[in-house]
Amino acid sequence: MKLKSLLSIFTFLFLFSCSKSEININQEQKPTIVGSWKVVELSYSETTVSTVSSIASINKNQSIANNSSLVYTFSENPNELTSEGFFDIVTTYDNGKSDTSVDIKGIDGIYTPTSWILENNKIILQYEGFTQEIEIKELTESTLKLYYIFTRETVNTLSSDTTKKTIVYNLTLERV
Repeated sequence: MKLKSLLSIFTFLFLFSCSKSEININQEQKPTIVGSWKVVELSYSETTVSTVSSIASINKNQSIANNSSLVYTFSENPNELTSEGFFDIVTTYDNGKSDTSVDIKGIDGIYTPTSWILENNKIILQYEGFTQEIEIKELTESTLKLYYIFTRETVNTLSSDTTKKTIVYNLTLERV
C-alpha cells in the first residue's frame, strides 16, 4: 500500500514537473515588429472639405502605390524608425481623372519620428511636438498590416474659411 502511494506521488510529481517544463519550452513568442519590413501594398483615400464664404466643396481621391522598393526598419534600444526606398503613387480623383507621382520617399525629412512605442495593438510614433497612433490589423512573423487615419483642419483667421483633410491609410508589409 505504501509502495503504491509513493509511486502515485512520484508519478504525479514527475508528470507535473514535465508538463510545467513543456509549457515553458512550448510557449509561443509573440511576433515582434522589430526588424525590416517591405511595403507590398499601400493604399489611401483622401477627403477634403473646404468651406469658402459659407459654401462647402468636397474633393475625394483614391491612391494606390506601385513599384515599391520602400523598406521600413523598426530598431530597438533606442526605438527608432527609418525608411529606405521609394514607391510610385497612382491617384484617381472623384472626377474620374488620374495622375501618377513617381519616386515618393517613405518618411518625409520634415516629419521623421523620433521614436516608437508598441502598445497593445498600436504603434505610437513620436515626433517633435505630436504623436501618431497606427493600428496593427495583423502581425505575424512574416506580415504586418497597418491602418491609420490622419486628419488636419485649418482655419483662415481673417476670412473664417476652413479646410478639413482626412486621409485613411492601409499598408501591408512583409518581413525582409
